[in-house]
This record gives sequence, structure tokens and C-alpha cells, in this order.
Amino acid sequence: MKTTYLNHCGFSVELQEMTLIFDYYKGNIPELPIDKPLYIFVSHGHKDHFNSEIFSLSHKYSNITYVLSNDITFDTLEELVPDLALLLKDKIHFIGTNENLTLLQEDFAITIETLKSTDAGVAFLITTPDQTIYHAGDLNLWSWSDEPEDENLQMEIAFKEEINKIQGRHINLAFMTLDPRQEERYSLGFDYFMRTVTVDKVYPIHCWEDYEIIDKLLKDPISEDYRDQIVKYR
Repeated sequence: MKTTYLNHCGFSVELQEMTLIFDYYKGNIPELPIDKPLYIFVSHGHKDHFNSEIFSLSHKYSNITYVLSNDITFDTLEELVPDLALLLKDKIHFIGTNENLTLLQEDFAITIETLKSTDAGVAFLITTPDQTIYHAGDLNLWSWSDEPEDENLQMEIAFKEEINKIQGRHINLAFMTLDPRQEERYSLGFDYFMRTVTVDKVYPIHCWEDYEIIDKLLKDPISEDYRDQIVKYR
């Protein structure tokens, strides 16, 4: 498995049978194997998670599939890429919250489960023949010091309700939110996620290019039980 950071929440993941791209926003997409199916996931339509340039990849990769949160509509795609959207219609799947989708290739299948984001769209849990991969999108415990505490409490309840749906699951590779804008509350969602599921390797995302936040978490006593699983990539 080869994991490449693109920018913000964007990553490519090359597996034995396929390649996955998550939440491309900007950055250089590496050269990917032409002979493998390519799956492109978009957790929601916010501009820091979705760039319509992903559809231009269909010119190079013929076996391509798009899985988009259904807060992005086909009408929106037609406005962004009018000719291409129609040509790719059979290769685009829209998925809502707490749904399952199975996609078949000739010799394998992948299953996609979604959780409801606490902001917009979905989080993805993807099961391939040999790996289980989680991408949070904007599903996070968005707690802010300047917000009323009753609103923060409702956010905490909503976040934990979603993560508890995958409690005890074994995840080989995760991409989980770690946002420096939350200041002293930066690790709340990340910590709960790590203590609720079993994760082999986790990449912090949504860091806004403030990669010192990863070092901060690695030094924070709260991460002592799982810091060996955290990947420092910048």
C-alpha cells in the first residue's frame, strides 16, 4: 500500500487491486497505475474537499469510478463540467448518509459505508479485499471555545453517535481530522475516534498546512496510547 499526501484532506492510496483518491482539492496527483481501477471519493461539496478537476482524470484512466456525497448534485456537475458530466454519468455514484454501496469489478468488490458528517456530507468507510480504509471528511467533534456550551454538547453527542456506529471495527488506514483552529480542543474528535476503533495507521487531516499540529499531538500525553499509529507526513 502506497499513500501519498496531496493537500489538506486529499490523499491517494495505491492498493494491489486498485487506486483510491480522497477529497482532492489542490496539489499534484502522482502518476497512478493505468491498468488498475481508479476510485475517486468526495466527502462533500466544500471547496477545500472538492475540485471539479477530478473529472479530467477520466481522459487518462478509463476504468474510473466517482463516489460523491449527495450534497453534490448532478445538476451542479453539469454546470461545472457540462459535456464531461453527461459522458461520465454511468461512472458517477451519489451516496447519502448512513448508506451502503457495493461496487463490482471483474475479480473483486469494494463496499462503501457512510457516516453522517457533523458539518456537511459524509465520512467513508471502505472495505476492499485486503484493507479497510476510513476517511473522515468533515466528521469531527467541532467544539469551539467561543460557542455556547450547549451547542458544543450537542455537537459532541452527534459526533459520538456516528463514531459509535463503527465501534470496535478494525481499520487498516484512517484519515482523521486534526484542526488547529480548535485551539485547546484540537484533539477531542481525534482522541475519541482512536479510542473507539482499532486503527493500524492514521494520517491527521484538515490541518490547513499547519503541520506542527501533528507534532503537538505526538507530544501531547493524551496520545500516549496510540501515538505509534500516527503518521507524521510533513
